[in-house]
Formats: sequence, structure tokens, C-alpha cells
Amino acid sequence: AIVYGNAHDLSRYNRLSLEDKEVWWAEYDAPLPSHKIDIVLWQYSNAGQVSGIDGFVDMNLDLRGVLDEPQE
Repeated sequence: AIVYGNAHDLSRYNRLSLEDKEVWWAEYDAPLPSHKIDIVLWQYSNAGQVSGIDGFVDMNLDLRGVLDEPQE
């Protein structure tokens, strides 16, 4: 299971209760997620387009392993 939501949604949780849960963060029109908790997925847009699909689609990035890498 994964917890999904934006800042408003996740503000309803006790942050300690999320420590052992993976979080899928929704935040659009931001250059980077402005989260204050660890996240594994970032939904950065709901206006994506994919060939063969009519209408807009959600766009997500899987951050597992990416944010854990040492920064130089």
C-alpha cells in the first residue's frame, strides 16, 4: 500500500504515522517537489499527453533510488 496526496491531504495525517509508509506526492507546476517528508513517487502534472490516449493524463516520476544517491 502507498499513501497518496498533496500537501493539504497529507496535512491531515500525523506525520509520525507516515514514517513507515511510502508516500506518493501530488504537486503540480513546481520545478521540484516541496515536500517535507520522504516521498517515493511525485505526480508533477495532470495535463500530460500520451499518443493514443484522448485527453490529459497524470504524469509521475518514480524517485525510489534517485534521492538516495549521494550528492557531490
